[in-house]
Amino acid sequence: EHGVAPVCINEVSAANDSYIDENGKKGDWVELYNTTDTEIDVEGKYLTDNLDKPEKYQITKGETQARTFIPAHGYLIIWCDKRATTDGGLHASFKISDDGGQLQLMAADKSWTNTIAYTAHDSRSTVMRYPDGCADVYTTNVPTIAKSNVMTSYVAAVDQQGGTGIGHVTAGADGLRI
Repeated sequence: EHGVAPVCINEVSAANDSYIDENGKKGDWVELYNTTDTEIDVEGKYLTDNLDKPEKYQITKGETQARTFIPAHGYLIIWCDKRATTDGGLHASFKISDDGGQLQLMAADKSWTNTIAYTAHDSRSTVMRYPDGCADVYTTNVPTIAKSNVMTSYVAAVDQQGGTGIGHVTAGADGLRI
């Protein structure tokens, strides 16, 4: 990986049964987090669930009024459900596996990437970075779509096996501090 990512994949829900999109559907979702003090537009950036195909889905609002700007230290949800993007939400061209996997966000000019490895999880759980935007990743039983991730006593560390593009060392299971 290269470059420190100004935007990271902050939370992953591959088995969502709680949150509904603008269509009234409960699809998989990915939460992006802006780690900087300025607004960032993710139009044109790439999201993938296959690291061999980093340009699988290019984030775009197209002709819609969907929001692609993320406020400073703010959040943006991308639904991973193969549905069409609408004025009310961005939708990726793929679904994510609830068996676990990796997701990657890449700058349009390929100057940085951000990757998150996530483990299998059920409809009551998500995989999140805690604190927001950092390198440490946990499975949690308290999903926090489009808001700050919270630490609970029911978390498990998720090994990231190398760099995350955030500029922190990733802690293993022994690095869990509650």
